[in-house]
Amino acid sequence: VILPGPVDGRPRRRGLFGLFRDRETVRDGEEFALRRRRHRRGIDAVLETAGIDVRGSEYLTLVTVAGFIGLGIGLASGSPVLGLLLLGAAVAIPRLWVSRAAQRRHSAFGDQLEGTLQLMASTLRAGYGLTQAVATVAEEAPSPTREEFARIVVETRIGRDLPGSLRALAERMKNEDFGWIADAMAIQQEVGGNLAEILDAVGGTIRDRNQIRRQVHALSAEGRMSAAVLIALPIGLAAMISAINPGYLDVLFDTGGGRVLLLVGVVLMTFGVIWIRRLVKIRF
Repeated sequence: VILPGPVDGRPRRRGLFGLFRDRETVRDGEEFALRRRRHRRGIDAVLETAGIDVRGSEYLTLVTVAGFIGLGIGLASGSPVLGLLLLGAAVAIPRLWVSRAAQRRHSAFGDQLEGTLQLMASTLRAGYGLTQAVATVAEEAPSPTREEFARIVVETRIGRDLPGSLRALAERMKNEDFGWIADAMAIQQEVGGNLAEILDAVGGTIRDRNQIRRQVHALSAEGRMSAAVLIALPIGLAAMISAINPGYLDVLFDTGGGRVLLLVGVVLMTFGVIWIRRLVKIRF
């Protein structure tokens, strides 16, 4: 059934269950579904990078259920503020945990990179090709390098080119050093040369960079510890005061001026945390 449009006179078709749908509505729905699929694939990629064997849909379901449970506990106890805090914790804590797991995996991959290059160079000197060297790393390297190179082996077997898989690994692990290695391997495949010597030279450079990075990490340990203490001090002090004198901080929650001061304190604390983290985070 074709009916005239309400504004511009263009025909509109009656869709399923009597709903009117036009091209703009369909396009908006397709774009929304595409954004959802991209968001879900992004979550799947983050979980995979962190080494967590959970699908993105399962992760979202668990976080949603935990958030509703926390909100329900707060409402059941008669404290909407507690419910909102539990809801925020249910969303933030898993995200921080996944992010921390991914960072640990990235760091472990970077620390193992020197040994990975030595193993590949030794395999190449033994007379094997680059593909066999990658397969050797996938069998003998420690985790997470073993799993990542095993993925490269699988990708090459199903038709993906080896330089593309190596660059994807560098992006997935967010490792600039391995990005250089992937570029060196791609250039060597195009123009030729002794790849074992190239890997030895790059490995020496990475070894020196890692040594400097460890020195910087040790020298900045005091600053990071001071930042942790300054961040935890207000929260710990408020918890201790509440435990010693439970009604001492009620004025911050029961009065309008107290709520304003509490909000200002939270905002300033947030900016302070961001500022301190930027100060102690050294980009190398």
